[in-house]
Amino acid sequence: MKYLLPILAVALLSACQDGPTTPAPPPVVTVRDSTPLFQTDSLVYTLARGNLTLETSVGITLRNRTGGPAYLLNCGGAAAAVLEHLAGDTWVPVWYAIIGACPGQLFVPDGGEVRYTQRIFGGTPESGLGEKFLTDVETGVYRLVFPRVLRSFQPQLPFGEPLPLEARVSNRFTLLVPAK
Repeated sequence: MKYLLPILAVALLSACQDGPTTPAPPPVVTVRDSTPLFQTDSLVYTLARGNLTLETSVGITLRNRTGGPAYLLNCGGAAAAVLEHLAGDTWVPVWYAIIGACPGQLFVPDGGEVRYTQRIFGGTPESGLGEKFLTDVETGVYRLVFPRVLRSFQPQLPFGEPLPLEARVSNRFTLLVPAK
């Protein structure tokens, strides 16, 4: 009997501490970082889910503050872009735009800006579609990377010298992904 009371007390205390835990909410972007040259028109986007597809559109403004010209390569108005998810402290590619290699370009002089809409569309990983998300996506922090932004331009391969990575990324934003 003299050991029953301490055992009961320990059991009650551990029961209070080991209750179910709720998962932490996904990180969200609440403050705009105006450092990147590419700025989105919102800090929050929602992927619309179809049967086997996901899509959204992101308004983008490129403000050229490089000290020289910038050339945003595109084909028929579509720019090459990569959607990256922030996993811990690592940026992980989850989608990329498939565009042709035609040498269209938007010239942006130093101090100039250009606005356009980046459509993010693709099949789910299991869809079998050519343009698809590389992995299942989840609500979290994302950015867009533009691999074909150049400091010089010529109409044949290689099209020119790319700007450094920090000049080819957008600000961070939250992407909300509906449940399956």
